[in-house]
Amino acid sequence: MFVIGTAHGDAPGRSGNRMGSVRYGVATGITIACYTLWDANAVTTLGVPPLVQLGGAVVVEAAVLTPFALARRAEIGGCGRRTAGTRP
Repeated sequence: MFVIGTAHGDAPGRSGNRMGSVRYGVATGITIACYTLWDANAVTTLGVPPLVQLGGAVVVEAAVLTPFALARRAEIGGCGRRTAGTRP
């Protein structure tokens, strides 16, 4: 988090919002901790096989993100066309 909070603060022409960056880093860390604890609970306490847990997470993620992707089709398609020529 220290790097996130200080990386662009001193760069010329950048008005770094260090506290915003630190908050984003903390929120990311809390989110990762929460889903890690949930995964551990599901596998150990509830007895869900790890592959089933992973498969279920992928299905839920796709169901949640699909409406957002469909609402932004043009933007997503443009992103793919812009980056298509950048891979080796």
